[in-house]
Amino acid sequence: MTYIMSDIHGNRRRFESVLSQIQLKNADRLYILGDVIDRFPDGIELLQRIRKMRNARLLLGNHEYMMLDAYADRFGYRRTASETKMAWRCWNRNYNQDTAYRFEQLPATEQKDLYEYLLHRKRYLYITVNGQKYLLVHGASPNEYTGFQKVEYQSLTEFVVWHRYTDDFIPGDGSIMIFGHTPTVHYQRGDKMSIWHGNHVIGIDCGCGFHSERVGVVCRLACLRLDDMKEFYSEG
Repeated sequence: MTYIMSDIHGNRRRFESVLSQIQLKNADRLYILGDVIDRFPDGIELLQRIRKMRNARLLLGNHEYMMLDAYADRFGYRRTASETKMAWRCWNRNYNQDTAYRFEQLPATEQKDLYEYLLHRKRYLYITVNGQKYLLVHGASPNEYTGFQKVEYQSLTEFVVWHRYTDDFIPGDGSIMIFGHTPTVHYQRGDKMSIWHGNHVIGIDCGCGFHSERVGVVCRLACLRLDDMKEFYSEG
């Protein structure tokens, strides 16, 4: 079985709620479309846990991208002082406080190992299930990058993790694009955020990184099983 989730945002309780429902077997595969960290406190713990799961595969999200940018100079990837300052300013604005604190508590060797793990995550991935091709990505299709190059985004990676679409976007490459990044409340209304099915696009960020009482709609972690399109949601 093939499962897809995205945007856990450090919420261990919701992550465990979904895992208890899907009951991953050794032959199953869980794809996580980025943003494991920030907003809630357990992002670093979850990254370490996911890294050790043999049947889980993490793609890069914009929050991991910001973390890589902020720590680049520390781990030997050259940045000027002003670039490092700007990277930290951007990450700080995106609720990184718990993530940065927990990361700093790790021994130096574990910090480097985790940094390198994130650095080598794929930015997007094509898979086929039951004869259907799917594009898995955090934010945007890499096929659309040319139109935005050097205008809004400086690299393909920056584009695929940061760009957002309106509800009329169609991938146009024969695949169904599954993405996170943009909470589905932007595409559909309801008392609870749920997986959004558009025209060859599926949005699965159901607000796990937010508190329901602050947003005014029930926020939860979603997971989609591609084999039969069954949807799973965290409790609470």
